[in-house]
Amino acid sequence: MLYGAHCLVNLSLGSQEDFRPWLLQNPSKILWSYGANDSKYRVAAEEIKSLGIKTIEIPDAGHRVIFDNPKFLSQIIVELTK
Repeated sequence: MLYGAHCLVNLSLGSQEDFRPWLLQNPSKILWSYGANDSKYRVAAEEIKSLGIKTIEIPDAGHRVIFDNPKFLSQIIVELTK
């Protein structure tokens, strides 16, 4: 199998375990970012937020936040690390 196809098959969310228990171990150290145009992850962010994990919506972004709006995301990361 090609490397890219292997990653898509084996690393997709459908084949991953439920990481919510792991997330709850250190909720203050996690920032869940999601694209404003990604309705699936916006819904997931609401659930994550209800667990006490900080979320941030990235404007002008879909599923690939880091590629859709890297400037905004990097500004958020810089602000959080000050």
